[in-house]
Amino acid sequence: MLAQIQKSDFQTRLPEGISLQDLSQAVKHAESCLQHINLHICFCHGDLKPSNIIMRNEKKTCKLNLIDVDLAGPNYRGFDTMKLFRTSSTLFYDEHLIHFLQEYQKETAIASRTSLEDLYLEALICEALSWLEACLFFALLVCTTDADVKQNTVLLKERWLCYTQTKWRLNYIPRILQV
Repeated sequence: MLAQIQKSDFQTRLPEGISLQDLSQAVKHAESCLQHINLHICFCHGDLKPSNIIMRNEKKTCKLNLIDVDLAGPNYRGFDTMKLFRTSSTLFYDEHLIHFLQEYQKETAIASRTSLEDLYLEALICEALSWLEACLFFALLVCTTDADVKQNTVLLKERWLCYTQTKWRLNYIPRILQV
């Protein structure tokens, strides 16, 4: 996405306080922080959020179906987890996230290989990454399409603020995971 933004003739549409250089430095910073740790990569939905989960009741059981799987593929395990939880202020607090991770740990039989604490820290690192990915997505829309430029600029600014509030995790949590 960054390369496409760089090629765009409309970089001047980026809002004040979010330049191409800022986005580029954020990506380089994330890459630098992550290069020395081994975050687990698995097949992920890519856009896991409540609106992409359909719940059906069938014969006294609940079935879940995932929709909108265009972005599915290899990604960091914590990325989907955090995208799911960061989209809702009622879902995102530690108690729900930890409960979800405990169930994930049981269902995937990874308890012997990965501690609950490590899963939690992976998710926290990936929160910053998920906000940065959203920034790049909306910056790309602002710079390459004429559709909803004003709304996409607002969304870019909101995501940039969330990224700047969580990027500290990229510096400190990898150090914990290396120990």
